[in-house]
Formats: sequence, structure tokens, C-alpha cells
Amino acid sequence: MGDSGFGGKSGINQRREINTGINQRREINTGVYHRRDINTGINQRREINTGINQRREINTGINQRREINTGVYHRRDINTGINQRREINTGINQRREINTGINQRREINTGVYHRRDINTGINQRREINTGINQRREINTGINQRREINTGVYHRRDINTGINQRREINTGINQRREINTGINQRREINTGVYHRRDINTGINQRRDINTGINQRREINTGVYQRTEINTGVYHRRDINTGVYQRREINTGVYQGK
Repeated sequence: MGDSGFGGKSGINQRREINTGINQRREINTGVYHRRDINTGINQRREINTGINQRREINTGINQRREINTGVYHRRDINTGINQRREINTGINQRREINTGINQRREINTGVYHRRDINTGINQRREINTGINQRREINTGINQRREINTGVYHRRDINTGINQRREINTGINQRREINTGINQRREINTGVYHRRDINTGINQRRDINTGINQRREINTGVYQRTEINTGVYHRRDINTGVYQRREINTGVYQGK
């Protein structure tokens, strides 16, 4: 579904979508009253709804039941593996976890004793704080001003509405950004041979690297080779497209 092309449009009633798996039907709609979703696995049915009172979910594995509900009064979580039950907790001394494989027990803890959370609806006050003493948050509605600050005292943010200019810069002196609205300058490149990335640490090179000395990135298109490495010196990644080779391993030094 959705129009062709790499530029996403996250305004009102738009039809662009990311379909990074096989036989997927949903898309990302991060504006107002959208119904599409991300389905990065096989034959999945849920979606991301970042507004108010939304019920959809990300299900990136097989037979998953949880969801992200990032608006008001949500109860679901991310389950990216097979029949998993945990959720994201990005601080220390947290009890939930991402279990993105089979029967895994590891979790992402990317900050220092944080208490905030993700609220991606309208006029919300919570935030992702995965660094030290950070104050920004994700606001994915319209005319929002908050941001993800996952490094040390960053100023950039995500604005996924209309005519927004902010970007994700979660490291130091980084230049890439996600702009999923209209008239934005960067883009998510989830297709073939893309080079952009999320850098959530300090001086990182192509990836979400929330651990130490990691080098991988998210490649959700075709023939991609890189990965998310959220632990310490991991080698696996997410490859949610066709002919991909890596997987998520969020533990410590897993697999080959």
C-alpha cells in the first residue's frame, strides 16, 4: 500500500508507508488520526499509533501480542521476538526488558537510573532520557517542540508532523535526522542501499548503538547487512526486509 518513493509524509490522512517485511499491509502515520502501522515481520496486523487513545502495536516477530501505545492510557509494549512478554526499560534497576530472540533474558539499559518514558501523543510531558540528566521528549503530533536527547545535553528533536524542521541528533555533532513530515530535509531510507542512520551515542557511525564501541545500524530494506547492537560488543542486527542476514541480539556477545 501507499505511494512509491522514499520520502515519507506524516501529515494528515497520508498514505505513505514503510513495509519492510513480507506481505505487510500497514504503514507509519505519525500525524493526526492515522490508521496505518509498521509491520516488520511476516503477516503482521498491528500498527504504531502515536496520538491519543490508540490501540495498535509493533509486532516484528511471529505470533506476538504486545504493542507500543505511546499516547494516553496505553498498556501495551514492544515484543519483537517470538512469544515474548517483556518491554523496553532504558534505565538501570528496571524490571522490564526487550526480548527480541527466543527465550532471551537480556534488556536494554542505556542510561543511568532514569525514570522517564515515551509519550508521543499531544501535550505530553514524559520523555526518553537515556543519557544523564536529560529533559527532552518525543512529541510526534503537530507543532510539538520536545525532542529525544539520548546523549549529553543535546538540542535536536523528532518532529513528525507537517512543516517541521527538527531532527534526531542523539550524539555529539551529528548531522543525520529523521524527517517524516512534509518539506523536511532528511528522510528515513528503508529501501535499497541507503546510507542514513540513527546515532544515539557519542561519535557513533551508522547505528543505534546504545552500548560500547558498536558499529551496526538498522537496515530495513533489501540486501542490507547492518544491525542494531544495543548491548556490549554485539554482532547481530535487525533485518526486517527481504534477503537480510542479521538479527536482533540484545544480550552480551551472542552467537557467531
